[in-house]
Amino acid sequence: EKRHALAKLELAIADMEETRKRKDREFGRLQRNLMELLQEQKFELDRLREKGVELECATATSANAAALTASRAKDNERQSNAMFNKQEELMKFQFMSMGLSYF
Repeated sequence: EKRHALAKLELAIADMEETRKRKDREFGRLQRNLMELLQEQKFELDRLREKGVELECATATSANAAALTASRAKDNERQSNAMFNKQEELMKFQFMSMGLSYF
């Protein structure tokens, strides 16, 4: 009777040991999968961070280009106004000159 109970206990212990080994293997597999997922996630975050930096640079470049274009437009507007004023002065002078030569 005691041998039968001992054999039964040994069988239960062996079964528990096999279950523990199986769970250890499964735990190791889950750890590897988790590490792979974390590495993929880190790669994606790094890639997104890099794209964010590229986007910031592109935005800064676009803003700089827009400011430069606006500055050039103002310069061109000032030059146009100056040329218009000179042309107006010249026309006034010519009109006065014609008026004086007529009399």
